[in-house]
Amino acid sequence: MFGALSNTLAGHELTTWLKQFEELGGIAVMAKVLHEHLSHADKVQAELILAFTKIANNKIGLDLVMHTPNAVNTLALTLTTKDLAMDLKLDIIKMLTVISIIPPDGHRLVVLA
Repeated sequence: MFGALSNTLAGHELTTWLKQFEELGGIAVMAKVLHEHLSHADKVQAELILAFTKIANNKIGLDLVMHTPNAVNTLALTLTTKDLAMDLKLDIIKMLTVISIIPPDGHRLVVLA
């Protein structure tokens, strides 16, 4: 999904795309759909986790995820999903770890999640 797109965009193009995606509410929609799939592991959930991982793989994307209401909380809650693949759990834990060390609010966001 997002992986193919992020592989074709680089630098300024990716930055522009991420900002437009956020302006259109894309990250908020991703968080909402991921929240709707918390009860069981499925393909949609896996693709969304991978998309969040790709988006958060740069400073701008990470900031967008951090400042999207409920995104960090939903990512943390996803760790409780029964039968979620260990590699996806590790991706979420890595994202939350990085977020937790970003001042000034990263640690608070993760602790509250």
